[in-house]
Amino acid sequence: MRISFILLLFLGELVVSTSVAFARYFYAGDRSFSFQLPASWQEIPKEELDKRQKAIKNMWKLNPQAAKINYEYAFQPATQTGYFNQSYLLIRVVRRPLTIREAKSALDFFSQKITRVRGSDLSNLSLYLNDIKDKLPLDQLIFFQREKMFLFTFLVRLFTHKEYKGATAIFLGRDRYIILYFYFSPQDEAKAIRGFKTILSTFHVKYPYVRPKENKVRILILLGMIVFLLLLFYRVFHSLQT
Repeated sequence: MRISFILLLFLGELVVSTSVAFARYFYAGDRSFSFQLPASWQEIPKEELDKRQKAIKNMWKLNPQAAKINYEYAFQPATQTGYFNQSYLLIRVVRRPLTIREAKSALDFFSQKITRVRGSDLSNLSLYLNDIKDKLPLDQLIFFQREKMFLFTFLVRLFTHKEYKGATAIFLGRDRYIILYFYFSPQDEAKAIRGFKTILSTFHVKYPYVRPKENKVRILILLGMIVFLLLLFYRVFHSLQT
């Protein structure tokens, strides 16, 4: 009986260690962020990504701001033939903090295109992802407080004239923000959704965004210093008069 128990315990540990061993993680070149790469996904070669970026910039050559956008990484399910033909992920890294003006501009842009904005009832990322089955819910704008992440879902027609479901996730870091652009092709949406859920649930920013102290606190400190200097000046002036 004891031998059977030890054998079961050993097999249990073996199963756990094997599942961990097969989990593949992707790390950015500077280790600023990482995520678990789904078992059926692969990184798209850099030369293929460069071709894609050149095509996008040619399309947006009349828009200088759009032409400046550079994607650093790209991924797609390994079962697909070719690149960027079905579902895929593009990752952009902006190496500076997201400004309040930019955040407001992004919210205004997506709010115009989204008919239904939901937030507080979907603010738990784990519950949100668990509710997604084989179809991506559209027309949503959500901020996940714990992960410091904005998520937008929408329908888009790309320059290839194909219609895709899209999801943009913006992870806020202390000195940068990382943007993930997911595109889901109708042919393999269900499989791509599983990869989407894995990546978002395991995405980790090394130095996450920290909210600065409230301006009120700074104002109170400044007022306190002014009062202290005035009192000090009064005492010095009063001592000179006497």
